[in-house]
Amino acid sequence: MDTCLEETSNQHGTRGGRFVWWPVLLLLSLGLGAGVGYAEWLVGRYWAPWLLLPALTGLAGGIVWCGMVRLMPVAGRRALLWTAAVIALGATVLAPHWMAYRELQAQITPETQLIAKMTASTEEPIIPETFGEFLAWSAKRGRFIGRQKIVGVWVWASWALDAILVGVGFGLPVRDLMRKPYCRTCRTWLRPILARNLSLREAERVAARCSLPSNCFPGNLHEPLRLRVLGCRGACGGFVLQFFSVGHRRPLLEESLSSAMFAQLNDSLAAPEASDASPRRR
Repeated sequence: MDTCLEETSNQHGTRGGRFVWWPVLLLLSLGLGAGVGYAEWLVGRYWAPWLLLPALTGLAGGIVWCGMVRLMPVAGRRALLWTAAVIALGATVLAPHWMAYRELQAQITPETQLIAKMTASTEEPIIPETFGEFLAWSAKRGRFIGRQKIVGVWVWASWALDAILVGVGFGLPVRDLMRKPYCRTCRTWLRPILARNLSLREAERVAARCSLPSNCFPGNLHEPLRLRVLGCRGACGGFVLQFFSVGHRRPLLEESLSSAMFAQLNDSLAAPEASDASPRRR
């Protein structure tokens, strides 16, 4: 659910936020993806379960990328965010192959180059000079999946499957981030500032206090309901009210609140506590 707070000031305008942050985001995404791919290459030299390692790499890369992006005022800029995510994903997929290519290049000596030229007419492929030639050379040499060796087109197919698994793992946290509420004024994602468990009756009373419809909750709900209020890091004056059912991550109800409505919400939550405390004084 793409919820945002309305823009109330020009402190962080669209032009300033866009031209200041987009090159930083793209460069950091490229570097982060390359770093995650390098880590996969290092781990793969000692522990390389097929299918599992690419999926874990993508998931870890997506989580780290989302954590990095949340520190920047770029919330709501979908085109920029998806472009940065694709760059990070591409770097993550290509980095292990690039590191293997660089490792091979570091091992090449004049003697090995001479031997490669002398044996160029044999069935054994020569030492690759470019990254593209290295990929083709690696596919001809084959790849072990468990105890089974595959060669040629099957190697390319396995690499494509690895890339898909990395993409799926990477895309899960990214998709979740895109749905989170954000503030249009400072372009930051909102953070929880209030959370409480309420009965259905209390939740209906709070909803009515915030001018929400009386029938906003579906029937047959399992109590308690989880109330959560999100606020802007830049203190721009807007809030988002959320109600969750037990065992569900997506909110049942999500509504923007003004500062005045948030104050009314605080009063309505404090009212039961005051009524419960008065008999104890007697």
